[in-house]
Amino acid sequence: MTINPNRKEKKCSICSRTKPRSDFYSDRSRVDGISSYCKPCTSKRNKKWRDENPRPVAESALWTRRKIFYGITKEQFYEMMENQNYQCKICKIEIDKSSHVDHCYETGKVRGILCLNCNKGLGFFKDNINSLGEAIQYLKYS
Repeated sequence: MTINPNRKEKKCSICSRTKPRSDFYSDRSRVDGISSYCKPCTSKRNKKWRDENPRPVAESALWTRRKIFYGITKEQFYEMMENQNYQCKICKIEIDKSSHVDHCYETGKVRGILCLNCNKGLGFFKDNINSLGEAIQYLKYS
């Protein structure tokens, strides 16, 4: 079987549709230089694999990082979560071990455990109370 690397279309091995070369990813290991699967099929295939093979958080690295950056142990983190009823300190949604340790950038003092969105929100406002107050006023009167 002779493969023409200059052909304009290719048939996807998953959906069996013939599509333009631009609908396939490059793959230097293939004779024709493009993947056997079209981009949408590749995405679906990769998502299915990720769902079936979740990447575990490196437990020891997580707790080591928290100890180094925030000075808290695994036990202290879980105690804080328990004291917060396993809820984000701001929005009250459920939190787990992957939640974020909030701290003051000036003092380094740990303030609580937050969900990703609340932690990012404070970060975007750079912990500036005046900016947060202006945001509240904006939301109230807009």
